[in-house]
Amino acid sequence: MKGLVRRVPLRKILLVFVLCAGCRAPVPGDVVARVAGEPILVSDFLQAYLREGTKYGPETVKDRKRLLQVKEALLEELIQKKILSKEAAKEGLAVTEEELEQEIRRSKSRYTEKDFQQILKARGIDYKVWREVKRNHLLANRLLQEKVFAKIQISEEGLKEYYQAHQEEFTQPESVRVRQILTDTREKAEDILAKLKKDENFARMARAYSLAPDRKQGGDLGFITKGSFPKDFDVCFDLKVGELSPIVSSLYGFHLFKVVEKRPEQKLPFEEVRSQIEEWLKEKAREEAFQGYYEELKKRYPVEIDRKVLKAVVLPAPEVPTE
Repeated sequence: MKGLVRRVPLRKILLVFVLCAGCRAPVPGDVVARVAGEPILVSDFLQAYLREGTKYGPETVKDRKRLLQVKEALLEELIQKKILSKEAAKEGLAVTEEELEQEIRRSKSRYTEKDFQQILKARGIDYKVWREVKRNHLLANRLLQEKVFAKIQISEEGLKEYYQAHQEEFTQPESVRVRQILTDTREKAEDILAKLKKDENFARMARAYSLAPDRKQGGDLGFITKGSFPKDFDVCFDLKVGELSPIVSSLYGFHLFKVVEKRPEQKLPFEEVRSQIEEWLKEKAREEAFQGYYEELKKRYPVEIDRKVLKAVVLPAPEVPTE
């Protein structure tokens, strides 16, 4: 939610529905789905879209196939949250008002209170509903943390096995540290090259004459690898440390390069990437554990979806943020 958004009257959003053949248009009080008998209303569905709509491009609502996919994904999120909330309540879990207020303050921290309220109003988001969504989000996280994620353990052996089996992920290609001077004409580049050959300081010349943003750092591009920059820069890999390049022409202008340091291809040691591997494996384990847990919960909380209502509801075009 960067900046403010163009205001659209809430009544205009909530009353826009498509008429399906042989049925009336759905209204906010209609049921789009039930979870263990508890309804999810069209109004709940629309509020969820108003909160999440900026994730989708304005063309989404014009593409029937994409629009249905968005609706189904949005409804699945609501169903998932409803199931997790019901299970958390069954487990006797709760979120204190202090915890909720802390989460709300964190969510609002990028805005003044006036701007925040204006954004909600402009997008038609009900603050009370938004607040309850935050509560349920915290509750679901608590449930998953205590009942699912807390059991996940990654052994040292598992970390080393992954490291050995995925050596290509931990191999750094050859890299060179380069300084550059960029000019807009070949004549200027030739003049600078002549001065550099007389032992002029490259960094000082870059600060004085280069047109590139890195001129403030004396033209220092840091370490680069093949493919990370335009192909014109590959000439740097054929240079020795301290050697100047010939004038190189590119879409940006005319370059002069100097190689400051070289690093051969090297394998990163296990100790250096251990924490990274652990986070990857934990994330994968969390995803798998959640899917298994959620599939079991769905058996306890049967879901019914009214697809006619789902298809009939028209989503407004996502709001375009303004400066």
